[in-house]
Amino acid sequence: MRRMKLLHICSYYIGNRLYKNMVKELAKKGLKQEVFVPVRKKELHGVNALDQNRYPSVNYYFPHMIKKHHRYFYFQKIRKQQRVLEEQVLKKESVDLIHAHTIFSDGGTAYRIHKKHDIPYVVSVRGTDINRFYKKALHLRPFMYKILQEAKAVVFISHAYQNYLLSMLPPKVAEGLKEKALVIPNGIEGHWLEEGPPEASLEEENGEKELHHPTWLFIGVLNENKNVGSILKALAAFTLRGENMNLKIIGSGPLEEDLKKQVKSLNLEDRVTFYGYVTDPEKIRRIMATSDLFIMASHRETFGLVYVEALSQGLPILYSKDRGFDGFYHEGEVGYSVDPEDPKTIEAGVEKILDNYHRLRRNGKEQAKDFNWQTIAQKMMEIYES
Repeated sequence: MRRMKLLHICSYYIGNRLYKNMVKELAKKGLKQEVFVPVRKKELHGVNALDQNRYPSVNYYFPHMIKKHHRYFYFQKIRKQQRVLEEQVLKKESVDLIHAHTIFSDGGTAYRIHKKHDIPYVVSVRGTDINRFYKKALHLRPFMYKILQEAKAVVFISHAYQNYLLSMLPPKVAEGLKEKALVIPNGIEGHWLEEGPPEASLEEENGEKELHHPTWLFIGVLNENKNVGSILKALAAFTLRGENMNLKIIGSGPLEEDLKKQVKSLNLEDRVTFYGYVTDPEKIRRIMATSDLFIMASHRETFGLVYVEALSQGLPILYSKDRGFDGFYHEGEVGYSVDPEDPKTIEAGVEKILDNYHRLRRNGKEQAKDFNWQTIAQKMMEIYES
């Protein structure tokens, strides 16, 4: 029996390792894959590609075809993508299914190929689809509806984003999506699920971490969206009440100097440590090992893998209500939701975490195991095969 052959159309493949991890795990499951990655520069050819000696069932195509003017002429771009894809892939390979990894950049091409060649497709919804194209390119909305309606399945990376998009679509379009909409999050790198660094056990007693002076941790870009200022206000409120708590901040960005000034104005210099931009996962794990809970109260969030990474290291989490991570677990199962606009809800969330700390810590470490790439790939295989 011939194995299924899947075509990925993935404009953002080179941006991070998420897609590489997915393709690798799917290859391990025996799936034949053609990966089409249109790029702007020739030097991007091959970025994040798997070693084809180890994974001979995966073929890559990195056509140098994206031009600056394509950001203004969408239909010209997807027509060109279709033509190049037909010439480089479809003339040589028989494809059973297409996975378009965004609605607009990839789904438009998948839709046109489906209409011409009758190849079914699955489409994933990403943040750029909603925050950039849907909100700003009003003239493209009717075409977006067609892409969604013709797809065999529509994959979201979070429940909150699924609800958000369905609430914005015309009722007829939204109703047609409900039965084929699925939530499959991204996975985390395998090292997060390995045993933690030695520092992780320094303050453990009988398997439970002792809380002396609770330390909060934030990881992210220091910009308006990440809302670190509200976290600082919440920390200041605890300090005024005589509570001995601290905050560690990993990240850099346009508001870094302003936040340092805010720390000084709130008299938190002895309470807040800025680590700057950190890329070494082992260093991040060491910092997590000496932290007690994770807080990120963004105004906008698509999913936030950093929440899962924190859970994997035993940190209960505070996350934004009705944003990316909200909806994966019941309130109080691994942490609590907060209102990004109200620092007082952050204070209340911290208190609830401390009241239920050991239960949340155990739950989070166990639940994080579900975000391994093997599990994610199996869920994708089930969609493809159905």
